[in-house]
Amino acid sequence: MYEESLIRKITACTGAIKRGDKAPSQTDAGKMLAALKPLNPGMYEELVAKYKDAVESYDAKNAK
Repeated sequence: MYEESLIRKITACTGAIKRGDKAPSQTDAGKMLAALKPLNPGMYEELVAKYKDAVESYDAKNAK
C-alpha cells in the first residue's frame, strides 16, 4: 500500500514538472524516490529515469 502510494505520488510530481505546473524544487519527489528505493529497486530506477527526463524538459522550457 505504501509502495503504491509512493509510486502514484512520484508519477504525479513527474507529470507536474514535465507540464511546467511545478518546479522540481516545489515537489518532494526526491524524498519519495529515496523512500521507494529499498522497497522496489526496479521501479525506483524506472521512475528516476522519468524524473530526470521531466527535470531536463522543465529546464529546457525555462532556460531563458
